[in-house]
Amino acid sequence: MAPSAVAAWMNGMFFTLTEVLRQFDGVPVKYVGDGFLGFFTGADFAGRSMRAALRARTLLAEPNLSIALSRGPIYLGSIGHPDYVTPDILGATVNTAFMMLRADGIVVDAGLAETEVDGVRFRPRDDGLFEPEETTP
Repeated sequence: MAPSAVAAWMNGMFFTLTEVLRQFDGVPVKYVGDGFLGFFTGADFAGRSMRAALRARTLLAEPNLSIALSRGPIYLGSIGHPDYVTPDILGATVNTAFMMLRADGIVVDAGLAETEVDGVRFRPRDDGLFEPEETTP
């Protein structure tokens, strides 16, 4: 696939992901290669993040789509050279989520799997992560 075609495909995917995140009051942060980073905070952040993940998977219908949800503290602030500074998030929670992206499908860490999320039950995987038993929004 030509680079321009890859960019067009990725921009379409990123548009959908961003709109879904915003629909569930999430905060989009950045695009990294073919990855997307955002976060949820406030009341029912766990439920909203799971609903967004399920909705994104339904809308995108990409067989190799990986969505990782990790619960924990983050740092939100300006990162980078003063001339190119951008808002960003970082911390162990963000690093964990990026490492979890190696898994297929929607995966959550143990902290989120223990949270009540709209009646969605999670089953353990062989890799130490958890996945929702239901995959429809």
